[in-house]
Amino acid sequence: MKKKKVWGSILILLFILVGIFCYMQYTANTEKEAYVQSGIPIGKEYIKKYYNADFIYQNNEFIGSYVNSTVYLRGYIKGNLKRIQNIEP
Repeated sequence: MKKKKVWGSILILLFILVGIFCYMQYTANTEKEAYVQSGIPIGKEYIKKYYNADFIYQNNEFIGSYVNSTVYLRGYIKGNLKRIQNIEP
């Protein structure tokens, strides 16, 4: 009987730890998505101002998210499918 209680307690503790880990991953991804969504208009404005072109966003990449939140936006100039590699707004 005592073994069942111990294993039950271990199982419940394991489920709690997995739940906490999943929640932390979810909040980190949500925060990163907020950074990207706020950075896209800034990147488009930068390209428009300095290159007089329209930027079409495709994807992003985070660099050193623990030290700083540098986000590289990747895409291309409208009408030109040649990709622009690292544009920092």
